[in-house]
Amino acid sequence: MRQKSNASVAVLVLLAAVASWAAEDPTGDAYFRVSLRDLTITAGTLPVSGAQEEFRWRALPMRDALAPSVVLAGDGEAYVELSALDSAWQLRTGTAIVARAPAGRALAGYLFLPNEHMDGLVKLAFEISASKASEDAKRPFLAAKKSRYEQLLARNLPGAALFRRRAFEARTALGERPQPPRQDARPGRAWGRDEVLDTYDLLSGGRALSENLQLDRVIAVAADDEASIDTATIGGITVQDMDWAPLIAGATPRLDELARCIPADQHALFFSSFTAMTELLDEADANGTPIVELLETRSEDAGTTQRYQRQLCLELSELARTFGPHVVRSIAMTGSDPYLRTGADVAVLFEASSPVALMTFIGAKYQTALQAGGGAERVAGTLDGAAYSGVVAPGRRVCSYLASFGDVVVVTNSVVQLRRIGAAIAGKERALRALPEYVFFRARYPLIDGESAAFLILSDATIRRW
Repeated sequence: MRQKSNASVAVLVLLAAVASWAAEDPTGDAYFRVSLRDLTITAGTLPVSGAQEEFRWRALPMRDALAPSVVLAGDGEAYVELSALDSAWQLRTGTAIVARAPAGRALAGYLFLPNEHMDGLVKLAFEISASKASEDAKRPFLAAKKSRYEQLLARNLPGAALFRRRAFEARTALGERPQPPRQDARPGRAWGRDEVLDTYDLLSGGRALSENLQLDRVIAVAADDEASIDTATIGGITVQDMDWAPLIAGATPRLDELARCIPADQHALFFSSFTAMTELLDEADANGTPIVELLETRSEDAGTTQRYQRQLCLELSELARTFGPHVVRSIAMTGSDPYLRTGADVAVLFEASSPVALMTFIGAKYQTALQAGGGAERVAGTLDGAAYSGVVAPGRRVCSYLASFGDVVVVTNSVVQLRRIGAAIAGKERALRALPEYVFFRARYPLIDGESAAFLILSDATIRRW
């Protein structure tokens, strides 16, 4: 009897091991699918579904904000599995939590659901026993993961590259063929605004730039399974350069002094004086915000100007009050790419009547940044014989380099930018001032003291490089 009993125990242990192995992934993960009605709630109460239906249409504008979500208190990931008919304002009893976590461990975490009045979220604490793991839960988990990241991608939120990658991984694990994401070209826009947007694009030149750069063109996906190609075989822009020479014959416009300092393939914004710059910035703050809100898919103030001024240790309004036109004759701003909102290299150039006074002022701001803590450290060096100094903090919250080239003072967040500007000044790299198209547009829009506010130019070389 003892031998038979021991054999029975061995069989039971073996069956338990097989059952446990079947619920695990080869990587050692286990998968769970637990409906809300079977979920062990340790804190909080599930919202009343009937009340949610009453507020269904009220919740429509808050659909994305009221989306259910799950946070695990440990390793793993979890999602709320919603059927095709479910939504943020209507949770059915069949709604479930799907999760992936290390095998053999119970799950605990928090579930966020829309409240009964559909004007906020409620927080529930829950637990899931390790015994509820099931191999059958793997596909529902992958499907919910794919759906979640495709939804985030369609909302045009920051992090699109990560969302696209996660959706691709889920599709691949499900054995599905990757598809181009369905992304709304103008998410979050109010109805009836298209006509206004089209008019603004047409009058501002945005439409022409968008069409030339093919910004709205959907990237084609190959029909075959070949996913990789040699990048050396990809052709660039093949449109022939425009011949500007006949258009500037005999033209002798007054040119921006700082145009000799900016590389030809970078965008540039010129201000004829400190007064012109401050007046334009004030005008943009007062009247430009409605246009920005109309064009931006996310209309909140990103604080871009303040972020770069803090990074460069350069408060332009304070500088204007301290020195103004007595020290600075003209100003220019430039950079190598247009992605200012997410982070780009920028440079501010000053044509100074007293470079020493200006550099002393900026040096004092560097000292303030060093004393503020945060790990900021002083840096110094030379680039092609030109000395620079600066201050840099971890994470580049503060990152500023300062150099002078005669009467030109440069403040930038990039050593590469500093090197290129120095090369343009030394004549080792073609400067914007040498471009015929720059001369053409300066003749079209003359530089007149007291009348010219600002002059922005995107050269053909800039557009081609972008």
